[in-house]
Amino acid sequence: MNVQLPKIQVPEFPEKKVSIEEFGAVPDGITMNTQSINAAILSVSEAGGGTVVIPAGYWKTAAIELKDNVHLHTEQGAFIKFSGDWRNYPLIHSHFEGFPTARCISPIYANGAENIAITGNGVFDGAGENWRVCKKWKFTAPQWEELKQKPGIYYEEKGENSLIYPSEASYKGNKYNNAHGGMVDNLEEAEAYRIFFRPVMVNLVNCKRIYLEGITFQNSPAWCLHPRMCDDILMEKVSMRNPWYAQNGDALDLESCHNVEIRGCIFDAGDDGICIKSGKNKPGRDTERATENVWIHDCIVYHGHGGFVVGSEMSCGVKNILVENCTFTGTDVGLRFKSCLGRGGTVENLLIRNIRMDNIKEHAIVMNMGYSSAIGSEKDIEKQYPDEDVPEFCNIHMEDILCIGAKRGIEISGLLKKPIHDITVKNSFIQAEEGVRCRLCKDIRLENVTIASDGKEQLFAKENICGEYQSEF
Repeated sequence: MNVQLPKIQVPEFPEKKVSIEEFGAVPDGITMNTQSINAAILSVSEAGGGTVVIPAGYWKTAAIELKDNVHLHTEQGAFIKFSGDWRNYPLIHSHFEGFPTARCISPIYANGAENIAITGNGVFDGAGENWRVCKKWKFTAPQWEELKQKPGIYYEEKGENSLIYPSEASYKGNKYNNAHGGMVDNLEEAEAYRIFFRPVMVNLVNCKRIYLEGITFQNSPAWCLHPRMCDDILMEKVSMRNPWYAQNGDALDLESCHNVEIRGCIFDAGDDGICIKSGKNKPGRDTERATENVWIHDCIVYHGHGGFVVGSEMSCGVKNILVENCTFTGTDVGLRFKSCLGRGGTVENLLIRNIRMDNIKEHAIVMNMGYSSAIGSEKDIEKQYPDEDVPEFCNIHMEDILCIGAKRGIEISGLLKKPIHDITVKNSFIQAEEGVRCRLCKDIRLENVTIASDGKEQLFAKENICGEYQSEF
């Protein structure tokens, strides 16, 4: 199987260079430099482009807006701390988890910008601890008691599922958001709950020719990096770090983007590590823009719900993806494909090879069409959905997968209307507590695959396992 990928167009910039200090920025960790940084960016953009330098120092700021033809370069020792005060981030019409909805403006954002870059050895910190909801089961007892002493929090007692909200407005905002099905369009009405609508840290929308290199993005309010409907993205040697307990603390969510290369990056996440998306349900399908032509290679994912993930928002489709030479260690799942009824869309033509996994808590490889649960028999549930609402996974090839330590080797669970089909795993070794389980699928081929479980080894020489196949161990 081959995945043909086009050459990425990388940005180029004029030689003009300015420092944010020329616009009055002060690196004392106290002065708010929002106006100075944005003035420097706007000045360079209006002059035809160039580089804006953030020197070494502790720079405090609120939202930074990237403009056309601007290269934001951070020098060694530059630490950019975003304000944790939600009042510095107005509500805007945005997207989150595949739906159009109100969100606070992101600490770093661009909409419709072309020829942009963020590079260097600087660290951008999103002050996520001021925004996030915390779940008791993710913390030690002393940590939890310390969180409960923070001023202004709202505590909801649910035993081990107890929650701490950063404020009562955040708690009420959760209920308000749920009542609107995650799609809030009245900004004036939502203003009372603004702190609930925490932003992704870096939000790039409808942008073209993007280069990210060397920097660290950490401690985001929600997702760390979210390019949406962008073309020609090159990321190299970027680090994305969130505490493992960070709610919605995904590292990278690439949504409805074309022509992307991600190489030599490090991900340490509180949710999914590298995640591919393309909108949710009918609102997502209406955008008519799949995620396609993506090359991910030579990356490491430390913690996270999944190392490489597709979905669950994939309603406009995902295709032509090459993932190779990556390491996942300590993630909940290694290779994770997830969707559910209502999504629609097709995930196809993926090649994943030379993947190393260690200490995977759940599945080495999992494909699950039941990400959102429903009540009733499968037949009764599925007949309620038209064909366009039923997602499809097909033509996915995995080879040279090495996993040492997982709860289950491979699990594939499809749908009656559209069974998962044409999946190949080849030349792989998986050490797991349990073996292989497949249901509601067809043309699932294992070739030269060994699953080692409980001291036993089962070799799949060249087998097509379908239907209600269950592993013998």
